Amino acid sequence: MTSYQPAATSRISPVKLAVAGTLTVVLSVALIVGGGLLVAFVPAAEPVAMVTGLLGRVLVVAGVVLVVLGAVRRFDRR
Repeated sequence: MTSYQPAATSRISPVKLAVAGTLTVVLSVALIVGGGLLVAFVPAAEPVAMVTGLLGRVLVVAGVVLVVLGAVRRFDRR
């Protein structure tokens, strides 16, 4: 039977993960709000606003995943 080496520990601290997640959420909110304001002032820019809104939503999910991962690593008892 083959013995496996233990998984390598990560160099990214839980605090850095949480900060990266928070900044990602802030950036996504800026994209969503900016796209909405763009449509309010330039109605012809609706396709651009749709793309920024979609990117903003994807970034919200990524930011929440990073924050949750940081919290799980912070409170992991192994």
